[in-house]
Amino acid sequence: MTSLSKTFFIKTYGCASNLADSGFVKQILINNGFKETEKKVANYILINTCTVKGPTVNKIKDYIWEIKIPKERIIILGCLPSDKKTIEEFENYSIVNSYNIDSILNVILDIEKNQKPVHLLEPKFLDKTVFSYDTKNIAIVQPLIGCLGQCTFCKTKLAKPLYQSYPLDKIIKRIDYYIKKGVKEIWISSEDNAAYGKDIGLTYIDLLLAIEKQFKGKAMFRFGMSNPWLIKTNLNELILFFKKTKAFYRFLHIPIQSASSEVLKNMARPYNEKQLAKIFLELRKNFSFQELTIATDSIVGFPLESKEDFNKTVEFSKNHDILINNVSQFWAMDFTKAKKMKQLPSEIKKERSAILSNIVRLDAKRLLKTYVGKDIEIYFDDVDKEGNYLGRTKNYISVIFKKPKIKPILGIWRNHKIKDIAGFHLLV
Repeated sequence: MTSLSKTFFIKTYGCASNLADSGFVKQILINNGFKETEKKVANYILINTCTVKGPTVNKIKDYIWEIKIPKERIIILGCLPSDKKTIEEFENYSIVNSYNIDSILNVILDIEKNQKPVHLLEPKFLDKTVFSYDTKNIAIVQPLIGCLGQCTFCKTKLAKPLYQSYPLDKIIKRIDYYIKKGVKEIWISSEDNAAYGKDIGLTYIDLLLAIEKQFKGKAMFRFGMSNPWLIKTNLNELILFFKKTKAFYRFLHIPIQSASSEVLKNMARPYNEKQLAKIFLELRKNFSFQELTIATDSIVGFPLESKEDFNKTVEFSKNHDILINNVSQFWAMDFTKAKKMKQLPSEIKKERSAILSNIVRLDAKRLLKTYVGKDIEIYFDDVDKEGNYLGRTKNYISVIFKKPKIKPILGIWRNHKIKDIAGFHLLV
């Protein structure tokens, strides 16, 4: 292979797991003599894709179609090739799903040799704890791949049909590797962290306790998305853990999608509005919003969602001091059960999205304003390109220190006075 052909560019869409996968792919290529470069001069262009939202999928497709190099040298990674229709649409491009990223070097060698696209689409069990990537301050560690849900709207299940928890000792070993490299913050991230261990006789609490015991005081950890029906099975243990933890930010991402039992039933989400309320009420009974930040996801305009159903989701967001609510208009995805349901008019979906999004912004502003003028412990762990220091509070609220004259030490908790807010950030 010539030196000219050993250049690549990688573009990533989607979740933290995709960011980690892109890091693994990049490291494999660099370790084998490849050089990461700009898109306009790269010999291979890799796009790690997401299929959660329709508009994002369309954006990704437009991006791919605009690339001018030979199609076989455009390698589509991740979730986009989740059905036959999409695969046929990109049959002349190289395609590698999330279970086969370890084969990226062989894929490129095959393309070089035969000048034809390569498709690796069969799922297989792949232990991602054996991979790592270079990162300065924040690393992503995946405890599992896949999920246990059967949601009628979700295409990720088609892209990642196999569920597998990774061995706990290997997860600990990978975390230890990043900490020894100087990483200050680690995200424990997957499709559903609360599903951890169901296939190996463990629970997500075992994962949390192991990390706490081994790494307390060495880095800060963020526990990623956890679905309600699984997080509730160990909720009392989780509450006790968060009251004592020194290693984890007090932050939970629990995607409700809707607070209406009728909509949840149509979504095939295995809980109802009463069970959902019980989880959030129990959390708020034990932690105020300044002690525990709760993030969630809401889908508005799901098929057959009535105005009453929508209002239940609005009231739920208001009543539990939810700082972050990622609001999405429902988008019918091909090959999902929800695609076959009676759809609501786009005008209704847009209207409901605007209403809830505005409420979310106002609630966030109300909650964040309570910090202004107070001395708060901040953990700075990154610096952006402009020289601004980026940090977090104990409950994982974003903090920006704009071009400080006296630079804070990364990875150390220190008190700072909050001067103002900007969007969803606190300003020092």
